[in-house]
Amino acid sequence: MVQSANKVIISCAVTGSVHTPSMSPHLPITPQQIADQSIAAAEAGAAVLHLHARDPADGRPTPDPAVFMQFSAAHPALDIGHREYHHGRWPGDVPG
Repeated sequence: MVQSANKVIISCAVTGSVHTPSMSPHLPITPQQIADQSIAAAEAGAAVLHLHARDPADGRPTPDPAVFMQFSAAHPALDIGHREYHHGRWPGDVPG
């Protein structure tokens, strides 16, 4: 019989993909809020951070690389196993 090591991988989706501030007052929307909550999640044990950028003006999801670069700059110092940056699906992204 194989014994379980009782190990887990904790993944944290800091922003969600389609959420907006009207759905929760706790949703981080600025690059600094996203970076701060990502760092807190990693310090609390998250091994995977799954992030979507937000338009800092209104909190809507954005594919703008400049916004991604603002919060992703804080991540290299983190000792985490995996980071994912997503922009979600936008018209024209998927053929067909």
